[in-house]
Amino acid sequence: MTQTTPNPKPETERRSYFRVHTQLPMRHRRITSEEAEGYENQFATAQYGGHESLELPLARALRRIENKIDRILLALYPDDEPPLRAEALQPVDLSAGGLRVTAESGLEVGDQLLVEMLVPGAGEDPVQAVARVVRSEPSEQGNEIALEFTAIDENHRDSLLCFTQGVQRRAARGKRGA
Repeated sequence: MTQTTPNPKPETERRSYFRVHTQLPMRHRRITSEEAEGYENQFATAQYGGHESLELPLARALRRIENKIDRILLALYPDDEPPLRAEALQPVDLSAGGLRVTAESGLEVGDQLLVEMLVPGAGEDPVQAVARVVRSEPSEQGNEIALEFTAIDENHRDSLLCFTQGVQRRAARGKRGA
């Protein structure tokens, strides 16, 4: 009896997650190291909505209330950054570990960014991640930048995994049906 084993990853393969080409409403902005650390702490405690000692349903309810309060504050203080709009679609190569997108020039390798995306199936609030620019190349539209997520709420990473796997399943069904 012969056994088969999966082919090992090639030595040059660095990705841990599948990547899909899609369009999502997203934005990003450069952040300082201090801001990045603050987001990392926020994501680390976000599993229970920042309320680690509470029961999960109560923590989820509090998180929804906090999100609604954030929206009210944004309405009261319009000078703050506006909410992400579903119409702001951008082509991206996306995985649960990072993304590639066209951005304005001026971003350099090593810069840290806060990335926000509206991901189908992830709820009404944007998926947020701290990302580091790992590659930046000039293109006709600006710069093609590759970003690696350095901090992300694991629930958001799960949402990205579900979304990218869904895109792959639909593409595979389309190929079989063609």
